[in-house]
Amino acid sequence: MTRDTDYDLRIRTQTRAKRPFSVLTASLLTLVCSVALLSETAHAASRSTRDLNAAAAAAAGQPSDQVEGAVRNAATTNQAATDQTASPAQSPERKTAAAPAPRTRPQAPAAIDAPIPRTQLTARNVTEQRQIQRVSTLKAQHRRWSCVPFARELTGFEISGDAWRWWDAAAGRYNRGRMPVAGSVIVLKRYGSMRRGHVAVVRRVVSSREIIVDQANWAPRGRVNEPARVIDVSAKNDWSQTRFWHQPTGQMGTSVYPTYGFIYAPNTQVAERAD
Repeated sequence: MTRDTDYDLRIRTQTRAKRPFSVLTASLLTLVCSVALLSETAHAASRSTRDLNAAAAAAAGQPSDQVEGAVRNAATTNQAATDQTASPAQSPERKTAAAPAPRTRPQAPAAIDAPIPRTQLTARNVTEQRQIQRVSTLKAQHRRWSCVPFARELTGFEISGDAWRWWDAAAGRYNRGRMPVAGSVIVLKRYGSMRRGHVAVVRRVVSSREIIVDQANWAPRGRVNEPARVIDVSAKNDWSQTRFWHQPTGQMGTSVYPTYGFIYAPNTQVAERAD
């Protein structure tokens, strides 16, 4: 009885030891069969696709390899379109360049706001050169000047009295008019605090509305001033209303000064002679 029991025990032990190997072998066989079945299925599908392509090629009269290639290309294109729709590429948008704005030439400052150009300070004829030299000589005397003696020394006019009186004093002795001429004297009327008027000598006529003058006792007071711009602001362009350059502030003065006109030197040729 004991021997039979030991034998049965050994048999059960050996059977239990072999059981895991049996289960593993069965699993491997099942996996191999599944792989073989999938491979056969894929091969069959591929063969079916080739058969269909060949049949389509025969019907269309084209080689089967061309039809198969076209099918593959179509499939690839469809797949790419699907991928692009699913996740669009983040490519930067091409922006159309805006048309450049038309280039505009910067506007030059208004003539009344600019100092005298250097080219206008250079003598352009013998008459101007003589006047410039004469001004330098008078300036070098370092004396206190008023406008009347300075204009008289510079022009040689034999006129005396306050500046505003020059206009009447010149009558019958010198020609007068409303047009500026180089070497002529512009006579300002009494205006505001300028109770004696003012006179200045024209160095150059820049335009019908602008002249350059040499003067004294304007700004600063009591000395020969730098060449100054004078502009005509009258409605009729008759030089009855003028504005003078203000050297200390470097800009055109805002005051408008009434004028009588211009006194011409002897032998001066002008289109308009008498007042």
